[in-house]
Amino acid sequence: MSIFGLAVSVPVVSVGGVFSVKLPTNGLSSLLLKCQSPQVESDDRYNGEALHEIGCSLPGSAVAALLTSADPSRSVAATFGIDTSSNQLRRVVLTGPFISASSDTTYTLVLTNYGENVSVTPPPANG
Repeated sequence: MSIFGLAVSVPVVSVGGVFSVKLPTNGLSSLLLKCQSPQVESDDRYNGEALHEIGCSLPGSAVAALLTSADPSRSVAATFGIDTSSNQLRRVVLTGPFISASSDTTYTLVLTNYGENVSVTPPPANG
């Protein structure tokens, strides 16, 4: 899948002959799909990895679905740091009215340990 020209991995699992795909509709990756006025920012380095940074504005309601927000009607400034070699999301910086409606707070989320083995459970059958 490609978002803003960047390759994005989509989790896929096949269990018992059933093929399931988890689309990025929730979680941090879903915020990339909600970016308004995205722009390429200056590149950065984190933990020895080169990052392309994408800045944008996010609807407060979309962020409030993931983090408590004192004012979900206000937009949130976001910067996504994407590894230049793997195209994996490594860092997300969000600045908005998380604790107080009258002042902004900044959250920096760092994603590590890509590729670790995890237990995957298929989604429940519909019906």
